[in-house]
Amino acid sequence: HVLGDWVLSKDESGNFNGKIEAKCINCDFVCTEDSPEHQVVFNVDGEVYDAYNCKFGDSVTVPDDPMKEGYAFVGWTPAIPETMPNNSIVITAQWSINNYTLTTLVNCVPTTYTYTFGDSITIADPFVEGYDFVKWINIEKGESVGKIVDGILNCKQESE
Repeated sequence: HVLGDWVLSKDESGNFNGKIEAKCINCDFVCTEDSPEHQVVFNVDGEVYDAYNCKFGDSVTVPDDPMKEGYAFVGWTPAIPETMPNNSIVITAQWSINNYTLTTLVNCVPTTYTYTFGDSITIADPFVEGYDFVKWINIEKGESVGKIVDGILNCKQESE
């Protein structure tokens, strides 16, 4: 007797029933066994973000999107299959680095800086005759600036 390829077994409604089967070629019987389990691993920056075992033919569950400061999550690679293949799979998070725009206002004159996350930017202290520069203030938040990420800054000046 010769067995054909193993395929997903289906119930009377045509739904996968958790088993695999191989039909005997030139005879009238079918071999059936439980579907084997394989591991699904989701990696983020070389670390395991999520991992679980999944039976061949079952739906693959996708975890929540990961987060990473200064980056936008753009998807998983390789593409996540709808159903588990007959082997373990490792899927890796893909990222796009964020870009930011910062605008400074000195006497209502804007200067715009564009930078990428992690870049160092230097903003010169503004000079306005008759005033001393005190600090930068985030217009949107109305507070002094320590760590600049994105937004519009206005200089606070006091008369001499």
